[in-house]
Amino acid sequence: MRQYQVEQTLHTLIINAEKQGKKSVVIISGELNKQLPFTTEKDHNRCPMCCKAMRKLFDNKTDKILNETESSESSTFSVEYGLPRMA
Repeated sequence: MRQYQVEQTLHTLIINAEKQGKKSVVIISGELNKQLPFTTEKDHNRCPMCCKAMRKLFDNKTDKILNETESSESSTFSVEYGLPRMA
């Protein structure tokens, strides 16, 4: 699994929410992890990669962190992304 695949999956979830006309979408790292393309690798926990992708897309002006742990790489890390996203 590559970081760009995680970022691409996150982007797709946000775009789909935009197309549905939502004003925001809540993404939880553990749920994003479940949406990632299947790989044959033994370790399917990509939560640290998911958290990194979620932080990369985070915008202080429109988004809100809903849940964060000390490690900042947990399956419960969640962000509410404001929609529509500016390109």
